[in-house]
Amino acid sequence: QGRTGDDASYRTRMENNGDRYGFVVEHLKVGKDFSPEIGFMRREDFRRSFGEVRFSPRHISSNVVRKYTLQASLEYTTSASTGALETREAIARFDVQFENGERWRNHYSRQYEFLAKPFAITSGIVIPVGGYDFETVQSRYTIGQQRLISGSLGFQAGTFYGGKRSEVSFSGRMKLGTKFGIEPSVAVNFIDLPQGQFETKIGRLRAVVTMTPRMFVEALAQYSSNGDSVGTNVRYRWEYQPGSDLFVVYTETRDTLVSGFPGLVNRGFAIKLTRQIRF
Repeated sequence: QGRTGDDASYRTRMENNGDRYGFVVEHLKVGKDFSPEIGFMRREDFRRSFGEVRFSPRHISSNVVRKYTLQASLEYTTSASTGALETREAIARFDVQFENGERWRNHYSRQYEFLAKPFAITSGIVIPVGGYDFETVQSRYTIGQQRLISGSLGFQAGTFYGGKRSEVSFSGRMKLGTKFGIEPSVAVNFIDLPQGQFETKIGRLRAVVTMTPRMFVEALAQYSSNGDSVGTNVRYRWEYQPGSDLFVVYTETRDTLVSGFPGLVNRGFAIKLTRQIRF
């Protein structure tokens, strides 16, 4: 009531998800004056068209390879009011699924994105307004969870806001008995832009101790070079009866720029108790 602009929104989708062949066709429109009334709207004033085709034959005669997957998709997003191009992305994928459960994923994408406002990507480097073309190649190998040490190793490289970006990442999981496991991960980005060069490093270590099927302790430590900080989160959960839980959570963040031991930035402690009542 009281809206005089384009307040319409609709979505159409057709999909076939067969084992050997598949496709998706979708169109979504959100008017400039549309209000969801209830709920959250991530984006306004746009039209998005999306199409995807897939061919995934099984390698019956091989004892090593279970299935190949070839997939291509195209996404095209414009302003609903002006028709101006906002995002265009074409993706081609080639995946190999092995009989032992491991996977090798390969990904090539070309993307256009219009940046309506400048933003600081890191301290002292601002990406200006304009249209940018991205071209990225990714490859990732995933080791099966049936092994003592599992995880994935990935690499990607390509253009990035008028410059270049490359990334090396690893995430793993090690089982130390039936009740204890650790999950380390690290990602390093090398970024070279017309405005300057920089690196970002993110490292995580997650540990889980399972005392019983209904009780565990989980600890997570994360380092980020972009924020020069180390964050820690320790969580205890006990399901003392079906549907009822006790959570105890401790969090803290420390600054790594200070000399000596990292300085405390913030700290938190929370207790949550839930009780399910049946009628």
